[in-house]
Order: sequence, then structure tokens, then C-alpha cells
Amino acid sequence: MDISSILDNKLIIALGSGMVGALAARILSLMKGRVQELQYTVKHESVAISADDAIFGSVKASWQGNELKNLYNTKLVLFNDTARDFKDVVVKIYSGDTVLLSERCVIDGTTYIPEYTEEYKKKVPIPPTEPFSEEQLKIYRHGREYKIIALNREQSATFTYLTTVPVGNGGPGVWADIQQEGVRAVHKEIVPEVHGVPLKRALPVGLVACFVILGLVSGLNFPIWLAAGITLLVGLMAQSLGAWLCKVAAAIKRFFSH
Repeated sequence: MDISSILDNKLIIALGSGMVGALAARILSLMKGRVQELQYTVKHESVAISADDAIFGSVKASWQGNELKNLYNTKLVLFNDTARDFKDVVVKIYSGDTVLLSERCVIDGTTYIPEYTEEYKKKVPIPPTEPFSEEQLKIYRHGREYKIIALNREQSATFTYLTTVPVGNGGPGVWADIQQEGVRAVHKEIVPEVHGVPLKRALPVGLVACFVILGLVSGLNFPIWLAAGITLLVGLMAQSLGAWLCKVAAAIKRFFSH
């Protein structure tokens, strides 16, 4: 049976179309049903360090009259770069040896702030009606739990704390967690970016695109000066070109996963 006879057979075409349609529907359903990831970044900036130096003298870091070994400004940003809007997102902020002190939380671009969950307020009454117990103080110093009523696509929430590490010589450690159906929190390292895309991802994509464009220009028999100008321009824009191609690919991926 040759190709022309297969194409003339309506039954075979119908069966083939049905199988392709079913496969496409299955792929789309799998993409829709997968867990969405809300990425977050954490940045620590040193504010002060207590030290006694024979030459420069004594430096003391303190918070509310209490002397600290060190003091940091910690900023955690949780952002929604998916194609979905999320409601009633419960976010847990936790630390190891790091102590969370004062805080400032905001849903960026709005006048709203993340509120403590009712479960958290039962454990740690805020504002306190009486001094915290040792257990309550431990919970408050090493974790917070918030409820974000709505976190729409392209929106972010910022959690800023004064932190200190009372033991050891390492820096602070603060993380976020989400235990909710269909969504999870994923830590994203802060790296050099080009138009919001990590440089180590944008540059290789841009270089490959440059080689493709160079091949096309070579095959179209452009004048030498024009071909040289195009390749020079594309080469100078390799990082930006790669970043925009990555953004287009991400947008297509979000569209099919919506």
C-alpha cells in the first residue's frame, strides 16, 4: 500500500486523526495537572557585627537594647511567574539557627499585607496579651506562617526581616515552604540576569541563535557589507537575543500548562 492510497482512505485518516487528537489531549491534561512552582529568592545584607579590636576599638550591634553578635537584613521574595492565579496561599517562613526579629511584609504593588494564619495566632498570640513562654518564643523566633488571600500571575510578595545568628560563624539561613494542593515553593538562587533571564541560560541560547542566523545570511547571498553588518549586530545582541528567546519559550510553556 503506497502513500497515495493511504491518504485516499478516509477511515485510516479518521483513525489517525483520532489517535493524534487523543494523544494531544492526554499531553495537555498531564501538563495542566502538574504541580505549579512558586519560586522565591533570599538575600542577606550585613547590617552590623559586634567585635573588639585592639586598634579600631569596640563595636557593638544591638536590637531593642539587647547586644547581638551580628545583625542582618534578610529579604525573601516569593513571586508567581506561572500562568495561574492562586487564592489563599499559606506560606511558612522558617529558619535553622537564625533568629527572626522584626519584620515587614507586603504584597508588592498593592496596599495589602500577608496576614498570620489563624493556626499560627493560636500558637503565638499577636499582639501578645502576656509575655511569651519559652515554647512560643522559640516558634516566633524561628518561623512565621502567613496567608496570602490572592497571588496573581506576575505578582510577588516580599518578606523582610532583621535577623541574627547567635551561634557559629556562618551567615543566616531563611527558607519558605508551601504545603498546598497543586503548588509548592522552590528556592531560586540569585544569579546575574539579562532581561530577567539567568545569564548562564540566555548566553548559550543566544550563541546558538547567532550561528543559525549566520548560516541563513551565508545562504542568502547578501552583499558582504550587509552580511557583515547583520552578523556583527546579532553578535553584539547575543545575550539579549537569547534572553528573549527564553522568554518566548517560557510563555509558550505557560500557555500549554494553563
